[in-house]
Amino acid sequence: MSRLANLATAAAAAGAALLSSVSIASAGAVPTSVIYRELFPNAVAADSAPADSGWKIHTGATATNVTAGGNVKLSQYIGRVNNLPAVNSFPANNTLDRGYLSYFLHQTENRIFWTSEYTVDRSAYNVNSVSWYMGNTQADLFRLALRVGTSWFATDQTFTNSPLFSGGSEFATKAQQITYNFSTAGWRNLNFTPTSVLSLGSATSLPAGNITAFGLYSDGSFQNRFDTFTINATVIPEPAMATSLGLVGLAAGSVLGRRRHAV
Repeated sequence: MSRLANLATAAAAAGAALLSSVSIASAGAVPTSVIYRELFPNAVAADSAPADSGWKIHTGATATNVTAGGNVKLSQYIGRVNNLPAVNSFPANNTLDRGYLSYFLHQTENRIFWTSEYTVDRSAYNVNSVSWYMGNTQADLFRLALRVGTSWFATDQTFTNSPLFSGGSEFATKAQQITYNFSTAGWRNLNFTPTSVLSLGSATSLPAGNITAFGLYSDGSFQNRFDTFTINATVIPEPAMATSLGLVGLAAGSVLGRRRHAV
């Protein structure tokens, strides 16, 4: 075997080994694309308080905390999607099918359902989409809400479920999955300080920085139900790994170039 053939073989072997290690490392770090999933589990066959879910509900112009109020419940009924594990949410490792977050009040008001139990590190992940299942009584319009650093934002795009329905027992079969593509343009400032202010602001763009809280915002009027709030993302390769891949590519290209020149 010639020296040129040996170099080509060695470069190919090195590239294959490095690509194999990248695949293993990526699979080990993030086995699926889901980096957050909240199931709102309920362990009993009766409506329960939502405090253990890590989510909060604030309403009205002064963002009153109604989380512990009688209108906010983890439902006794089965959720829309079953046999899925919780991911980075509380209670950890929960796979209960029973339960979804519900708010039973016929009153026009600003509403935000949110949590800060997980921070999305945007230097490590590219967020692809955020989804949830929604089963509202009437056509209340919802927006995805995010806190980047200490500032809140809401999507221009609004969402509602169809068909509408009235019974909580129907959620398991009729709730609709809503998906927001994170590359969609259009955001608004969300003026939100718990127990102080809650209102939708002017158009803006989403800044860089970690997502420190997230949820749903609505100028609601009727009963609201939602479940299986999920964030999907892909891993951003570490600079050292990206550089190594680039060097392997250059080395292989160089060897192939020499080989063509020799021919």
